[in-house]
Amino acid sequence: MKRPFSPKHNRSSVGYVAGVVVVLAVGFILLLLRIFLPDAFISLAAPFWKAGTAMDVGTGNWFTGLTHGSSLAAQNQMLSSEVTTLENENAVLTARTQDLTKLLGSQPAQTGGAIVAGILARPPLSPYDTLVVAAGAQDGISKGAEVFAQGGVPIGTVESTSAHSATIHLLSTPNTTTNGWIGNDRLALTLTGTGSGTFSSSLPKNTPISVGDTVYIPGPGAIPMGTVTRVDSDPSSPNDTLHIQPLVNIFSLTWVTIAS
Repeated sequence: MKRPFSPKHNRSSVGYVAGVVVVLAVGFILLLLRIFLPDAFISLAAPFWKAGTAMDVGTGNWFTGLTHGSSLAAQNQMLSSEVTTLENENAVLTARTQDLTKLLGSQPAQTGGAIVAGILARPPLSPYDTLVVAAGAQDGISKGAEVFAQGGVPIGTVESTSAHSATIHLLSTPNTTTNGWIGNDRLALTLTGTGSGTFSSSLPKNTPISVGDTVYIPGPGAIPMGTVTRVDSDPSSPNDTLHIQPLVNIFSLTWVTIAS
């Protein structure tokens, strides 16, 4: 059975053929222009080439932006760590300069022999106020060696070692005591660990101390390790209690140096 004639279908076919003819004609004209009038051809094609190039550049910039966005966070974190290191180093150098000026703490700074060790575990993965590092006895680390964070800030001592790892006992471990000083006059005090990197101390009420004063510990010389964040005064006690925040956040450490 024959299908009935469809004028709509016939018009569609004619339109398709006409479109093909137009495209072929335009292509033929452009070919003639490119052969016989290359300057005219370039003038006509230039806007389309520029548009295509702009699209390619825009697409490339978009994908590049995605890549840069994913790396900016890592770069910012690295820069933040470098800033912390420089700030701590500056504090250490300032303290040494002050001491040398007063002919105190004139021992030469520790040079060479330090072992850089990456941190494998920190609280809460490791026991309270301890660090586990990826270097041990076979790397030259011994029990009792001093441990420093970035900038040369002392943070603890090696408590035990295995062949390729070591456990570090932090100075902030509860009830651990460390002798030190406070302020530019280097007033002697005893620091007591209160956990999580923090310390406390007590001094007589008439001692000239205030929030923001720097606290030092031996390192050699007087090495800045923290600042006073609060001073509690009890009328029934002859002493004030100092709360001390360390310069180094133990929960963000990624490596330490260990004296060999």
